[in-house]
Amino acid sequence: MRMFSIGPGVLCERDDIVGIFDLDTTTVSKHTREFLRRAQEAGAVVTVGDDLPQTFVAAGENVYLSPQSSANLAKKLELPHFQTSQISKCKQRKEERVCQGKIAENAGGK
Repeated sequence: MRMFSIGPGVLCERDDIVGIFDLDTTTVSKHTREFLRRAQEAGAVVTVGDDLPQTFVAAGENVYLSPQSSANLAKKLELPHFQTSQISKCKQRKEERVCQGKIAENAGGK
């Protein structure tokens, strides 16, 4: 098992991480907002640190709100280049659909 730091004092297993999402770009979608609302109601949201969250990480049964950027977390996780570049493109364009489409295309090729 390989542990990964999501933020100050919070570790999770790398294999438990389902996704890393930028809060600025992904919360545009009503589906993402609904997902986060349901996680909050279920008591599954964990706020990491005292700084303003930039990212949410879906891992195991929890959703972590992290002050670290999605690009920084992806780099630390050593994700393939296309995933981190797609995160950057989404952030620049603020177009969630473009990001989701390209990541889905890349994931489909695995």
